[in-house]
Amino acid sequence: TCYRCSYNNKNPHSGSDFTALLANVQIKQQAMGLILKKCLSPFLVIACFLVSVGNLLSLPSFSSPEKAKRLLDATSFDAHLRVSENSVANTNTKSIEKKNHELESNVFDLIDNILHEQNIGEWEVILTSFIPSLLREGIVPEGIIFDVGAQFGEQAAHYAVTAPGRQVMAMDPSPRNVARMKQNYGDLPNLIIKHGGVGKTVGRMKPRDRSFQMNLNADFPLFTLDSLFFDKGQRLALLHLDVEGLELDVLEGGLKTIREYQPIMTTEVRVHQDPEYTKSLLNLLDKEGYDSYVINEVCGFPHMDYRNLFNIPRKLRRTLSKSDSAMLLFNTEALSSLPVTSDNIFQEVLPCCALGEKCCPGNDINHPSCCSEENVMDWNEANNVHVMAAANMWHPAHKTFLTFKYRLNKRAKNK
Repeated sequence: TCYRCSYNNKNPHSGSDFTALLANVQIKQQAMGLILKKCLSPFLVIACFLVSVGNLLSLPSFSSPEKAKRLLDATSFDAHLRVSENSVANTNTKSIEKKNHELESNVFDLIDNILHEQNIGEWEVILTSFIPSLLREGIVPEGIIFDVGAQFGEQAAHYAVTAPGRQVMAMDPSPRNVARMKQNYGDLPNLIIKHGGVGKTVGRMKPRDRSFQMNLNADFPLFTLDSLFFDKGQRLALLHLDVEGLELDVLEGGLKTIREYQPIMTTEVRVHQDPEYTKSLLNLLDKEGYDSYVINEVCGFPHMDYRNLFNIPRKLRRTLSKSDSAMLLFNTEALSSLPVTSDNIFQEVLPCCALGEKCCPGNDINHPSCCSEENVMDWNEANNVHVMAAANMWHPAHKTFLTFKYRLNKRAKNK
């Protein structure tokens, strides 16, 4: 930067015994010397010189040297030089901002292309398409998007690319998963990647099983929604939960956040695994003012009764009715036409998968054959149940997705 030039108040040549003309000339000469001496930046010497010369040459004659001196005091010179300094600084700032914007746009475009080339949503295409669509439509309220149990980060990165003006936070307990997220998506300027889990209380936790994708003897930091949002005054807008059956703990540790900000949420549940747990989850959501809709696609394996629930505050019912993507899902039965409750969800989602029923014979709800893909397909055929491939099956939905992508890419190449 250019050091601001100023008039030296200790000028020995100023005095009442000089004529006004001489005073003007001397003050101009001294000022010019100070300008060249104190504008130390080589890059800005010329700019400082030209601006100052223009102003000095335009000085009028004064009846006394005191008036001329007052015009050329420190404030006057500082103002003149600030104009030149700010002009250059503003030009540089605008240039830098433009380049940063271009770089950020390139990062968003690059990662967006990578996500789709890697078939983002190939296992949960309805959920993966629906949530970004709500973001684009402006249905999701203001605030932060939080992906808990982010695993490899594809969903969080997808949200970040879809809504570049929003902050997205991705959290996972596995150090390996966190490192992978940072490597693949760490360049996204609006994506915050954190190591840890979310539960009912703040502390530390060990993984329950291999689904956590980390050393079973290790532990990880445990947060609550309230400690991350309500306690910090951070507004939560959208919560995506995939926490291996700990959804109820997460919600119970975030009741202040939920009541204060009323975020849109997605929760995952294996409907028939533990009926009491399923009822408790839906009852809590209902009590807190939420409608819960079943997203009719399988979101886990090998049991076909894994479902994501779309939980939306009742106060947003009218807003949801304006969503084209929601209307599409409702009318194609990809989203349950009515909210589910603790009373009707077991009939809404594969009633044959209740323990002891046709799709889950025996007495072990967790046996791989319980609610297996094969058993459910046989039950659908025997009962003349016709559903789209994505609705009740795991592998057929995946195959349908890949077939569509292949045909679409082939058409694009032929064109």
